[in-house]
Amino acid sequence: MLCNGKTDFKDVILRSGENFMVYSCIKCNFEFFDYNNKSALQSDKLDDTRLLSSGLNIPSIQLDFENGTRQSRSYIEQFIYEPIIEEKILEIGCSNGYFLKLLCDLDAAPYGLEINESRAQFVRDELGLPCYSSLGKIEEDQLQFKKIFMFYTLEYIPEPVEYIMRLIKILDSSGELIVVTPNLDDVLKNDWDIPAYEEFFYEKCSICYYSINALKVLGSKVKKTFNVEIKITTEQGYSLFNHVNWLLNERPITTGIVGGDNLPNKIIKTFSDHRPQFVKNIKHLIRNIDADYKALIEQNGLGNRIIFRMKKL
Repeated sequence: MLCNGKTDFKDVILRSGENFMVYSCIKCNFEFFDYNNKSALQSDKLDDTRLLSSGLNIPSIQLDFENGTRQSRSYIEQFIYEPIIEEKILEIGCSNGYFLKLLCDLDAAPYGLEINESRAQFVRDELGLPCYSSLGKIEEDQLQFKKIFMFYTLEYIPEPVEYIMRLIKILDSSGELIVVTPNLDDVLKNDWDIPAYEEFFYEKCSICYYSINALKVLGSKVKKTFNVEIKITTEQGYSLFNHVNWLLNERPITTGIVGGDNLPNKIIKTFSDHRPQFVKNIKHLIRNIDADYKALIEQNGLGNRIIFRMKKL
């Protein structure tokens, strides 16, 4: 799918408990499933395969919006660092529109793309924002965007090179595509010996799994057609305590954050102030241990989420 190199395959157990064959490109370190996931995404089955099948509760629309808004604020802080008044900004896979709502609060002109019609309708009716059901319809309307975001969406796209090139076409000159996607080189998957997590890692609707090298290959394909500047980094969103939970309990816990958790702060809040100086030192130790763990992972390009940025020149 990316480099046309030699492909191997293996049987894996999905998060849902089903067995499927995953294909892997040895040359570019890329894995993919060869089946159509579109109907599952359109029919609102994503939360069933992503959450319910692994024992996690599906949040209500209200709770999902609260959690999504909280996480979207961190995206705003990370990726919006200049005025965006009246700038057209597109989010691919916008779900219920929490990120779009925050963009609207910044006086931008946000647009969504969501193939799940019930969620797209929520964005249109409840938020009053434009939300398309396909990229083709956006292309038909000849819209151009200053920024395009894909938060945990690229892994659902079956033809990534073609799709990314279509997105670059609808960027303004000097516009930017920003992608956040899971890292195939996941430390918990590859370095900790926890079979239960290996069975959790592969999710039925996520059909493509990228490493840094795989995204470099994807970027090089795009650069043959477009003049773009590419930057790829990783971030470790999950804490050491999340990994220890997997070691001890062999199952996920609800965090309310996609690709991350807030466990260090939750742990810190459990301490009383009976011995203030002692507790202060303990809290400092917990924060430092987690920060050092994440820093070590990121220094080796192994953070659980990859940030893939492509700026049009």
